[in-house]
Amino acid sequence: MGRIRRGGYIFEFWIGDHPPRHVHVLKDKRLIARVELDEDLTIMYGQINRRIFEIIKDVDEGRGFEMKHKKFKKVQFDNKKRVFHLEYMSGLKLDCPYFSLKIKGKVIGAGPDAEVGGHSFYFTLENGKTDYVPFDQPLHIAQNPEYMKEQTLFQMTKRLNEFIKQEDISKRELARLLNTSMSQLMRLLDTANYKKELSRLIEIAAILNYEFRWEFKKAA
Repeated sequence: MGRIRRGGYIFEFWIGDHPPRHVHVLKDKRLIARVELDEDLTIMYGQINRRIFEIIKDVDEGRGFEMKHKKFKKVQFDNKKRVFHLEYMSGLKLDCPYFSLKIKGKVIGAGPDAEVGGHSFYFTLENGKTDYVPFDQPLHIAQNPEYMKEQTLFQMTKRLNEFIKQEDISKRELARLLNTSMSQLMRLLDTANYKKELSRLIEIAAILNYEFRWEFKKAA
């Protein structure tokens, strides 16, 4: 499943559907939202209305700051090396191997997808099948530092919201302990806000009596 059209919106999923599972919501060539496909449909970017929420629930049951690198400028394919050479509008260039997208056949065409304003790129195989790749999937595959920072902030913020519910502490009390305002606390706990300092999230975790640990592991 790569792309579905419902209710005037376009919903795009990563090829292979590997973690983190999420969907892109687009309309009129504009990225409306990125939503993690968890139980609560946590918003990673933007906003969704009730109609979008219901469509995502329906689609998923049947089968998430402003990222700088979210539009493709140029897409080239190399069947000999079996890799896509990608260039984003931001100027970032990276390679995306065919195998990372589970492509086994020969690619005969590829480029930025005009239908969604370049937020994805398309590729066409020799057998005539066309599929689409959202802008953040190559970033995940390449472990792009800015993308990884975004994912770290998102996952930490999501977990902190869960901890707050578990510990049964009021947000007003938490704001007092942080020596900050309620409005600033809400910005810190907004999963779609990536303009915040990691140290403040660690501070919230400490107040909730949770210890934050870094983990590094050898790349495969």
